[in-house]
Amino acid sequence: MEERIHHRVRADVLQKQQKTLPRAHQQKGLRSALAWLHMRKGFLLLIALILAEITAFSVLYYPTYVVTINGVEIGKVEQKENYEQAVAEVEDTVSQILERPYHFAAEPSFQYVYTYGNEYTSSSAMEQQLLNAVNEIERLYVLRVDDTIVGAYETMDPLVDLLHQVMEPYQDETTHSIQFVEPISIRQEYVAKTTEQDLTQILQALQTEKGTDRSHEVQSDDTLSSIAEQYGTSVDTILDLNPGLTDKTLPSYES
Repeated sequence: MEERIHHRVRADVLQKQQKTLPRAHQQKGLRSALAWLHMRKGFLLLIALILAEITAFSVLYYPTYVVTINGVEIGKVEQKENYEQAVAEVEDTVSQILERPYHFAAEPSFQYVYTYGNEYTSSSAMEQQLLNAVNEIERLYVLRVDDTIVGAYETMDPLVDLLHQVMEPYQDETTHSIQFVEPISIRQEYVAKTTEQDLTQILQALQTEKGTDRSHEVQSDDTLSSIAEQYGTSVDTILDLNPGLTDKTLPSYES
């Protein structure tokens, strides 16, 4: 009788254990599922953050070639072809300045980087940097007469003073106006280093040109010969400057 009760009790315990196992398994599976979802959510969030950073990087940063010559940075270009185009323009410009073919021999180096913002060097700025690297030319103030270079200097004022020196002998109390016959210009530009830069030589070159044009108020006894003698020129020069003028057509002075 006692054995039966003992078996019956063990059977009841076994039956209770069999009923609780499925519930524990379900809870464990639910916790696993929640953990997987949480891990997946974190993983998806990480991917989203990475994609956002990649998008922001691609918008804010640009692929760039940093160009250097002899260790000096001369600009940043999007493609190497941009540098090659600038070199072609510079070679053409320098060839015109030197009046002979010119080849830009300096070898560049390129460093591929990403730079913040669109910081590419403009073609004009790149050409300026390349011109500065050419040893045979320099940027000076250039004095031109009728578009012909007479000389150049590092500053403008001494060249202006030379022009005043040329005009000064032609000025007196009877002078109404005085001007150069040919167009005169002074502007900063690139010229060959062999361009005349001695101010004395430039002045002499100006004085040997026709240089100036003077208005003369005709007197009653004036003739073309007397006017030419007065100004140290020739009758032919006066006639060249005043087509159709003769002694007969010379205006008379009226008091």
